[in-house]
Amino acid sequence: MATPQAPLITLVRNGVDHHGVAQHHLPPPWRALTGFDQLLAATSDPREFMTRLVGMLRTIPRIDGAWIGRPNDDELLVPEAVSAPDMPVLREPDRMIRLRQGANSLSPAGRAWRHGCTELSSDVLHDHSLQPWRADWEIHGLRSCACVPLTGLDGAHRLLILYSSDPDFFHTAWPVAQLSEFGAIIGTAIENRLRHHALQRSKRLLDTLLIGSETLLEANSADAALRTICQRLSETGLFTAAAIGTVDQQGRFGYRIAAGADAAGVRRLRQSINDDSEQQLLGVRAWKSGTLHTANGYASLLKLRKWRSIAARGGWQSAAAAPIRRGAAIHAILFVVSSDTAAIDPETQRLIEQIARTIGRTLDDLDVKAALRAERETQSRIARHDALTLLPNRRAFEEALPTAIAEMRRTGSAIGIGMLDLDGFKPINDRFGHAAGDHVLRCLAKRLRSTLRERDFIARLGGDEFALIIHDLPTIRAVEQLCDRLNAALIAPIQLETGETITMAASFGITLHPADPSEADTLVRHADIALYAAKYAKATRSQFWTLYSGLANPGAEPSRHSALIAAHQVEFHYQPVITLHNGVPVAIEALARLRDGNTLLSPAAFLDNLSPGDRLALFETGLTQGLACLRRLDAAGHTLNLSINLDAEVISKAPITTLLATTIATHGIEPRRIIIEILESHEFADLPSARHHLNALRAVGVKIALDDLGVEFTTLRRVQRLPVDFVKIDKSFLAEIQAEPNDLLLLANFLAMSTMLSLQVCVEGVEAPDVLDALRIMGVPLAQGFGIARPMTEAALVAWLAEPRPKPIKGPPQTLLGAFALHARWLRVFAFAPREASLRHYLRRSGPLSIQDFLAANALTPSELGQNYAALMTCMDRPDPDVTRLQTLADKVRRQLAAAIIASKA
Repeated sequence: MATPQAPLITLVRNGVDHHGVAQHHLPPPWRALTGFDQLLAATSDPREFMTRLVGMLRTIPRIDGAWIGRPNDDELLVPEAVSAPDMPVLREPDRMIRLRQGANSLSPAGRAWRHGCTELSSDVLHDHSLQPWRADWEIHGLRSCACVPLTGLDGAHRLLILYSSDPDFFHTAWPVAQLSEFGAIIGTAIENRLRHHALQRSKRLLDTLLIGSETLLEANSADAALRTICQRLSETGLFTAAAIGTVDQQGRFGYRIAAGADAAGVRRLRQSINDDSEQQLLGVRAWKSGTLHTANGYASLLKLRKWRSIAARGGWQSAAAAPIRRGAAIHAILFVVSSDTAAIDPETQRLIEQIARTIGRTLDDLDVKAALRAERETQSRIARHDALTLLPNRRAFEEALPTAIAEMRRTGSAIGIGMLDLDGFKPINDRFGHAAGDHVLRCLAKRLRSTLRERDFIARLGGDEFALIIHDLPTIRAVEQLCDRLNAALIAPIQLETGETITMAASFGITLHPADPSEADTLVRHADIALYAAKYAKATRSQFWTLYSGLANPGAEPSRHSALIAAHQVEFHYQPVITLHNGVPVAIEALARLRDGNTLLSPAAFLDNLSPGDRLALFETGLTQGLACLRRLDAAGHTLNLSINLDAEVISKAPITTLLATTIATHGIEPRRIIIEILESHEFADLPSARHHLNALRAVGVKIALDDLGVEFTTLRRVQRLPVDFVKIDKSFLAEIQAEPNDLLLLANFLAMSTMLSLQVCVEGVEAPDVLDALRIMGVPLAQGFGIARPMTEAALVAWLAEPRPKPIKGPPQTLLGAFALHARWLRVFAFAPREASLRHYLRRSGPLSIQDFLAANALTPSELGQNYAALMTCMDRPDPDVTRLQTLADKVRRQLAAAIIASKA
């Protein structure tokens, strides 16, 4: 009797084949794999793990191919890691294994996926379910296969496919029970790595959400906001590209803004928004539905076949498209694509939707700001122009003059400031009426404006008085030619609307700068003096204009302060700058004093009286003394940086870079240890000029700090355009902090944005212990002030440095102001993602931002403040807290903390 043929296919459950025969318990073949245990123990990412695994499996004798696949949205088995002959099943979607429906789903792989059990095929020549791929197998000499579900906590999530050139290999050499055990081991290992990878991905996306939200606050246009978030997302390393899709005027959807390694590929995705075919871009689907759309196995999906070549070139595996609403309507689509098949998991989808909502809120804010800006510009134009003549008015003139002076100083040219008054204008009004007078003013304004060059300035100050700013007047001859042109425009006949013709005359006074070295207000007064001189001499004068007579004055004698500097009566005191988190001194600021007999003058008493030459001499003395001090401190074992003040006017006029380089080299100090503190003035109103001078200083190797800054967004917008390393927040900001604790919220935003701009922040004027506590809690890097150390002589500084440093305070706040600062940080995190579940660890009563311990330590728990805070924490601890109630309670706690601070100082 013939022996029955062994079954071609075996279905295995719990180590027993479908005949009920127990499998042989042989040593697992994978235990012989070199490095297998190390691979299981390694913390590699999922893709690397799978790639190394299939490579190892190929080293087992008679295993001629191994790959791991995951079902895409069309239920096709898409390869993730391959070590096998190149076959269409691995790259052509039409030849891939279908897992649920159709003839292809009857294959061993389809059955293994549906049943969750290992399937073996003994010989492709006799297995009809493998007929669609038989020719491909024969080309590569393959005969048998094993299809192993890789299982985790929730069942099978992938399939491992193994090929052999030997029929019956897997029945004899690798029993199915062991294959099932292997699938569980590998499936769990992959699942653990996927879970860890997902946590890391969520953290990076959450960081992008928080930091990106702060960055978006600075965006001054919609495109800037959209480009910023795309760049941020592409920098996470999670996506090969991030893009913004919009619909153009022709109804074509496309991605005009894109960032990342495959941004070019994303930009090639285009489709009519009215295309209702099955083949629709994810972005088009999201636009039409107003909901998130995702794709797993992008390059293999039938619904995206039209763009398969683009996806294949970019290695796209998963993608998501989320609508961005501006107002009530969809404005754009946020699109991300990844080469990782597991990148768009449910948590990632939720965060992408949150990012899209954040972008939408930013765009809404920009629209509000744009409307307000347009209204302000309209009001500003009205406020700065004369309604009758449409010329700029007095306010515009007062704003234009300092700018013109700054430009003159930058270019080295000369300007004229003139005052013009019409002669005999009142009789025009009296004789012909005010309408005729208005006509004359409009006519003369138009003539005068056309007589001047485009860059010159003319304003109507009121009545019949005009002010002029004339550029490039290097000689008296140039002044004469200007006045001749003005006079010709003035005396030309004017025809009134009544048909009558009149002729006007005027008086004009002018002064020249820098020949007249006065400040703006004084220059205007000098031009007025010249005007009245011209009017006074009206009966006898030969010309209608007069030049300010004071231009011939050689100037006053040097001041007492200048004489003290010339006599080397300059001393420098030094104030330490510390790192707040550990109290360690890192720098000293050199502060000038003038010795006048027995009196020591502080800068407030003399700086305003010094010429640019005096201030240059003061800087040179301070630099020399400060560098010598650093040398002596180095020898004593104290390595500190030196900070020294220099004003913008001196930088723009003197050869500072040569002086710096030479003096630093003479003392042998590294240039990077020198910080030049610059107080901005009108000399730096022109950004290109400011950048030029600051880059020249940085080329020497020194650091640049901008001094006495506020904490407004306008300040940061200007700072980010200048090449600086430090910003110093003016002590005036702290002056009212105890009376206005809410100012700490501004400081929190300033610190966050400074960090994003890679700027070091130092707060000046720190005096009170509670202010120091609040700055510590806020994470301020550097601080100085009387509360830390007063300015002192070098000898006193050496003694101070030798004293034991107080142990830095760490942990929770010590004062009410510190508690307010910690709650301000809580508010900031909550404001950017109020519904973010992964943030709640930080926001709960046990989290690092909680003030519960402070309230308990200070017996405030029973107070109204303590009860409201307890209610806030109770609400936050709930699985799904009410965001509106959280906002109400958090704001109430903020207001009560502020009131308690103010009351404690009363």
